[in-house]
Amino acid sequence: MVGLLSYCVTVYRMSTVISHGLVDIQRLLNMNCIAVN
Repeated sequence: MVGLLSYCVTVYRMSTVISHGLVDIQRLLNMNCIAVN
């Protein structure tokens, strides 16, 4: 039971980190597009 809970917490943290990373990448791409234009 405890192992399953820690597993869910780990997956949740990884998913939030990945989603934040995608947001950062999108911001970088948008800044690059604005700089090019």
